[in-house]
Amino acid sequence: MSFNGLAAAITAVKSQKLLSAPAKLPDGCAKMQYRMSGETSWSNSIPAAAKAGNYTVEYRYAGDKNHKTSAVFRIKASIARAKITITAQDKTSPREASIKKLTWKVTGAYVSGDNLGIKASTTAKKTSKPGKYKISVSWNKDPDYTATLKNGTYTITDRVTGPEKARTGISLNSGFRAWWEGSGLMVSWGKAEDAERYDILAAYCGKDAPKLVRAVSGKSEPVIKITSLDGKKIDRTKNIKVRVIAYRKVDGQYTRMGATIIAHVTGGQGRNSGFTNARRVTVQKDSYTLGAGKTAMIKAETVLEIQGKKLLGNDHDARYRYSSDNNKVATVDENGKITAVGKGTCHIYIYAQNGTSKKVSVTVK
Repeated sequence: MSFNGLAAAITAVKSQKLLSAPAKLPDGCAKMQYRMSGETSWSNSIPAAAKAGNYTVEYRYAGDKNHKTSAVFRIKASIARAKITITAQDKTSPREASIKKLTWKVTGAYVSGDNLGIKASTTAKKTSKPGKYKISVSWNKDPDYTATLKNGTYTITDRVTGPEKARTGISLNSGFRAWWEGSGLMVSWGKAEDAERYDILAAYCGKDAPKLVRAVSGKSEPVIKITSLDGKKIDRTKNIKVRVIAYRKVDGQYTRMGATIIAHVTGGQGRNSGFTNARRVTVQKDSYTLGAGKTAMIKAETVLEIQGKKLLGNDHDARYRYSSDNNKVATVDENGKITAVGKGTCHIYIYAQNGTSKKVSVTVK
C-alpha cells in the first residue's frame, strides 16, 4: 500500500496536539499510532504539548490483516512558551477601612491548574490618606510561559470615620478651656490633625443650644475672645456654655470631624455671685497599672479660681466628665471607674465643667 505523510505542527503551545492527523487514512490502514521519540510503547492518541522546547514525534500506519505496518516516520515539532497576561484588578475602600483582598485575572494561553505563584501587593494601607495607590502583581517565572504584568489601582476614598471623630474630640479637648478676661470670654482648644476650619459656638446657659459665634481657619491660633453674644455686648453676669467643632473638606464639602465637650462658665468670674470656675483639676494618682478585667476609681479634685466660692451645680453638667483615648485598652464610666480591657497603654481624661482637664495614664498587662 502507499502512505500519505502527516502535516507537522511546527509550533504549538501547552496542551495543543503536536501533529494534525490526515483527513483520510490510506487503504489498508487500520489506525494511526504515535509516540514521542525515545518511548517504547505506541498510542492511538496524538501527543500533546507539555513543556516548552523541541521534540521529535514518531508515527506509523498500523496495517490490517492484509497489510503490513508501515515504517516509522519522524517529525520535529517545537512547543512555544505560552503567552499570558496577568492583570491586577482595581480595588476601592473608604479611609481607615481594612484593605480588601487583592485579586488578579489571567488571560491568554493559560492552562487551568498550573501554579504560577501569582501574588499581588499594594502600597495602600489602612492608615493611608485618601488617594490612588499602585497594586503590583508578580509571579514565579515558569519556563513554559511568558507573561505580561499589568498593575492595578487601589483607591482610598475620603470619609470621616468614627475613630477619627474620637481622636479629634480628644485633641480638641486637650487644650479646651473657657475663662473670663477683661471684657470678654476667652476660649481655647487643642488643634486637630487635618482640621481646615473651627466653629466656636456659645449661648447663655438655659434651654438654647450653643450657636455659631465665629468660624476660624484651621491654620489660625486655637484661641479667640468672645465679646458679643446674640448681637449684643456679652453679659458677664450670666453663665455661658461654649463648644468648638472641627471640620475638614470631604469631596469639596466641609464635614464635621469632631467636637469638644460643652463647657459651662460661671458668669462674672464669680465675683458678683457665690459661684466660680475651675482653675485646674488634680488627681490622687496620675498612672495606673491593671490586669485585664480589673478596675480602679479616679479620685479628682478641683482647684477653684476663687476660693470660698462654689462650682455650678449638676443641672449645668456633671462635676467631672471622663473619656478614654483607647477603649480597647481601658474604658471609663461617668463616675470615673476605670475598667482594664486589653494589653497596652492609654490615657483617661477628666474634664471640669469649664473644660479644664487632667489626664492619667493606664497600662494594662
